[in-house]
Amino acid sequence: MRVIVDSSVLVAALGRNSRVRRLLFRQGLEWVVPLEVRLEVLDRIDDLARGLGARPQDARLFILEILGRATEIDLLPSESASKQARQLIGARDPSDIPFVAAAIKLGAIGVWSLDKDFDGIPGVPRFSTAGIERLLDLTGPSEEE
Repeated sequence: MRVIVDSSVLVAALGRNSRVRRLLFRQGLEWVVPLEVRLEVLDRIDDLARGLGARPQDARLFILEILGRATEIDLLPSESASKQARQLIGARDPSDIPFVAAAIKLGAIGVWSLDKDFDGIPGVPRFSTAGIERLLDLTGPSEEE
């Protein structure tokens, strides 16, 4: 089962002893990240790391490790999934379009986001961290060695 991972989840994973971090390293679901998220997060990694009290070089390595475990998808604005996502997003935050488009294009079971802007998008459920934890408990083994 594929789950699209929102930027808010990646940022939360930078925190020490983060529940989000532990979940991202568990098996049982396929994590998918729009390519532009890689660029966005890595572009801001120094500021994000400082805000969380982490060393930028450690945060960069950690994010690269997480992204290395995820499937990246590159979406063009002209693709039908992007157009459909734009319609579904409507007046909401347009930066959410790639996540919804990825979910549509890949038939993902939803988007894991800490941002409630994803709530109520028809056909693209938002999973909370607790929801992801329940899914992982049902689908796969616990943390990797």
